[in-house]
Amino acid sequence: MGTSLLPVAGRKRAIMGKKEFAASGVGDRMEKETMEFHLRVRKGYLELAEQEPERITTTVVSGSIQDIHNILVSLIEPFFAKAQ
Repeated sequence: MGTSLLPVAGRKRAIMGKKEFAASGVGDRMEKETMEFHLRVRKGYLELAEQEPERITTTVVSGSIQDIHNILVSLIEPFFAKAQ
């Protein structure tokens, strides 16, 4: 499963979501990569999702943390039900 979040927003969320990075606005190794890198990674995941829809799902991740949590749980729960 993947999320369809633009790299700029994802980078900002990653940095601001970690106390040790929020004050400085600088993230770890991944957040320090160029935007071109993040766009290539996103493009690669979206291509994989298109090629293997039974294995990789994308979803829009906008809204509150609780909204996103609920969306992701609803996508993951069927996999656990199949495993039982």
